[in-house]
Amino acid sequence: YLTIAIKIDRKIERFLHFFSFLTALSIVESVNSIKPNSNIKIKWPNDVLLNVKKLSGILIEKEEDFAIIGIGVNITSSPHKSYVKYPTTSLREEGIDTELDDFFKILVERFIKNINFAIDTDFTKIIDKIKPYMYKINETIYIDFNNQVISGEFEGLDANGGIIIKTDKEKKILLSGELTKENFT
Repeated sequence: YLTIAIKIDRKIERFLHFFSFLTALSIVESVNSIKPNSNIKIKWPNDVLLNVKKLSGILIEKEEDFAIIGIGVNITSSPHKSYVKYPTTSLREEGIDTELDDFFKILVERFIKNINFAIDTDFTKIIDKIKPYMYKINETIYIDFNNQVISGEFEGLDANGGIIIKTDKEKKILLSGELTKENFT
């Protein structure tokens, strides 16, 4: 587990809605720096998958003038309990050997690099950097949204981090929801 607190100023506030993606991107880049070309993806909106199993989760809260980013990464083991919704894994289980301190040092360096990138650029470039790592991009996905399942082709992300889905009838942009188990079969 790792918690990062960032003071929110005008530069940071304009892309606060991308913190989950920038954090996930930092995890992806950290894993790829240890084992290049890993099958690692960002599962919208706040998980990281390795070989289609959950490796990491991200929670973000705003507390006064700070963004609090909680990061959990399965380094040496993962929960394989019946209460876990989706398959899980750890770096060690996937043959990626690293020490906790070493991994988090790489992760923090990548995170700082990505935050600075976001400060110096626009939303389109942030999305372009994240898009290649999105799980199920250009594929049919199923999202549980307000107790109904919406399915369609995952076309990308909008400027607010919403998921763009092309259904049979229309394009929808969802800012919240969860990919369902059907996505893992």
